[in-house]
Amino acid sequence: MKKAFYFFAVLLLLSCHHASQKGHTVSVRIDPDEAENSIAADEWLDTAGCALIPLADTEKPITNATRLKTHRDKIYIQDEETHCLHVFHADGTLDFSIDRRGKAGNEYLWLSDFHATGERLYLLDHIGQKILECDTLGRFIRKRDIDGYYANSIFATDEALFLVNEGSTPEAGAFHVFQFDREGTFRNKFIPFNPDRGFGSSKEYDTDGQGGLLFCQAPDDTVFLVTPKGCTPLVHIDFGRHALPEEYHHLNLLEIMRKGLYRQYVTGINRIFGNGKLVFLQYHYGDDWNWIVYDRERQEVVKHGRTLDVNHTYRIELCEFAMEDGYVYEICPAFDFLMHVEHFMPRISPEPRYRKELEETAARLTDASNPVLVRYKFKHAERKGILSSFSRV
Repeated sequence: MKKAFYFFAVLLLLSCHHASQKGHTVSVRIDPDEAENSIAADEWLDTAGCALIPLADTEKPITNATRLKTHRDKIYIQDEETHCLHVFHADGTLDFSIDRRGKAGNEYLWLSDFHATGERLYLLDHIGQKILECDTLGRFIRKRDIDGYYANSIFATDEALFLVNEGSTPEAGAFHVFQFDREGTFRNKFIPFNPDRGFGSSKEYDTDGQGGLLFCQAPDDTVFLVTPKGCTPLVHIDFGRHALPEEYHHLNLLEIMRKGLYRQYVTGINRIFGNGKLVFLQYHYGDDWNWIVYDRERQEVVKHGRTLDVNHTYRIELCEFAMEDGYVYEICPAFDFLMHVEHFMPRISPEPRYRKELEETAARLTDASNPVLVRYKFKHAERKGILSSFSRV
């Protein structure tokens, strides 16, 4: 049984299907028992780029911010609760909101994801399996039906559109990524998977910070980079004796929980973030959520621990964050932010400058306010040319 699993894994690593593979796949062994208590993110984040960005009030308050993306000088926040997409300027003032729930051709039943490019804004309707193509001001241009394919998420560049399929088997086949050109013509499909596997992905995909898509399917635990030029495996995470045995791969996550297997084994990578140089991977083991920080240039794991702490600024742990344009954005609900200032700040004693910023921002908020974005800049990001006009804020 184990030989069969490794044979399939090798096939998966050798081919993204229809895409040429460049170089070799690095395999890194990780022992969950050796994870540090915390990881000091100060090593990568610069105090010069930190900022608190309170988001302006919207007609429908943001109650469940599920996705944050930035493009050029705009911040995009998707609210899963209200199915709205809110677009803010870099200072947090509101530009416009999209609230288009309905059954018409220019409406969506369920806003599942979005992606902005220099010329277009794409909205994914997961239930209706269609994409609404809009201009950069949110004005409807056309509808794209994706019958025959499937998408839980989308990713786009100026030249290509990608559908991310977590684990369904449409007519086009059991593949995780389908690629189209900007006119909607199908071009390629990548990363085949076994449809008999018990559970699909959760949030094992994100932009890589340089115009590509990172994807990692649990429990295979190989990180792929997908771009308009093809699909390339970057690194395989080998959890050794802690990896979920192949004989349990047919179980879904609920069955794994009921059997208590999550306490014995790692069920796979469940979150992924990238900034061009670093890849941040989160996995669950026992009662802990652990982080792996992989350096793409050095091709090695540089950190492995349970929390990502930022100690030199506002002392707010990275938890619900996103990486975009050379920055890290922590999404902090107003209630949590006020609790942090009132109850935790006296104990953690941030520097006077940051204490003042925290107190002044808290004075502008109520429990019903929109979230506050806590922004940190990656060190050396300007030298690498990955900062946008956000550096002016």
